[in-house]
Amino acid sequence: MSQKLITILCFSMILALGTSEFIFGSQQSVKMISSKPASVQNADIRISDCLGREIVLNKPAETFIGLFPSACELLKILNKENGIIAHDSYTTDAIFFPGINKLPTINSQGSGNALDYEKIMTLNPDLLIIMKNPAFDPADAIAKLHPTIPVAVLETDNVYTIGENIKKLGKLVGRETQAKRFAVFNDGIRDKILERVKKVDESLKPTFFFRIAGWTREQLCTMTDRSMMVKTQMVDAGGRNVSANLAGVFIQEFDHEWLLTRNYDNLIWMVWEKLYPGYLGYDVKDSTHAARLAAEISNMDVFAGSRAVKNSKVFLFDARLSTSPRGIILMAYMAKWFHPERFEDMDPRALHQQYLDDFLHVDIDLKKQGVLYYPQL
Repeated sequence: MSQKLITILCFSMILALGTSEFIFGSQQSVKMISSKPASVQNADIRISDCLGREIVLNKPAETFIGLFPSACELLKILNKENGIIAHDSYTTDAIFFPGINKLPTINSQGSGNALDYEKIMTLNPDLLIIMKNPAFDPADAIAKLHPTIPVAVLETDNVYTIGENIKKLGKLVGRETQAKRFAVFNDGIRDKILERVKKVDESLKPTFFFRIAGWTREQLCTMTDRSMMVKTQMVDAGGRNVSANLAGVFIQEFDHEWLLTRNYDNLIWMVWEKLYPGYLGYDVKDSTHAARLAAEISNMDVFAGSRAVKNSKVFLFDARLSTSPRGIILMAYMAKWFHPERFEDMDPRALHQQYLDDFLHVDIDLKKQGVLYYPQL
């Protein structure tokens, strides 16, 4: 299979998973288009989005369309989700966004850049927020909508940049205090992890093999350290990736004999709800399905002889943790998993609960429901 075709396939998968540049790490060049409307030259609200474009508003935005789930999750963090007037085909989580499926949809699943611009113009939101994503080039949306409908492109799931990006969005929607609170939460957890991990000698960090979701249950895919998700949520949390030096970013095909020669300490498995419905998620009541999956994985020939399986170090996590503002929660889980003795005082589930209570305001008690990873830490 050609590298070009693999790239196209993995970009398609990133949309299906709701993922972003955060997973792949590569950044496509985007045509820079001026975003300063002449009618707001004296406006009070100005920010520079992650493409370096200046966004200018006369007053805080009140109605929104968010492109990709994490953009809408940022609005929920800022307590502005009631202003969402339409959604894309990937933003369908009724737990986080009750009634979302009753709103108009501005694209069809798998349509890529094919947004319904006529519908967007008719809806006329105060702001269109696009998650920066290498699988989606925002230049067409910017050219066709801006400045009539202001378009802001933001990084919404990178633990290193999300703090600054949510503060920019907070300014645009009049929620600067809430934005700063989340930035402090995210950056505080990240910095605590980094400070402790940097004291660990590289040779003493545990190794891992990461299996990212493929198109089927049987397909084994992995990622190198050029993936921003792997780098920030796993490597920076104190692990060493045995796939780090493979060619490329997303490895859709690799020689299983190669993996058999790598004796890694941990096997990390991303669980995609489309392939494993009811295994992980906020509506899952217990770990029965997850435990069965971990046992099935451990019995696979390619993994059965590994040190990870022999020592019961198989870790499963819900894909939605890694491709949203909850990336910091997954980073905390990984740090605790890799270095339990160094993070004895860190309770990832308590941090997760704090995020749900303080920022998403959803009625979920993780002690009673919700299985987002397995095993429990």
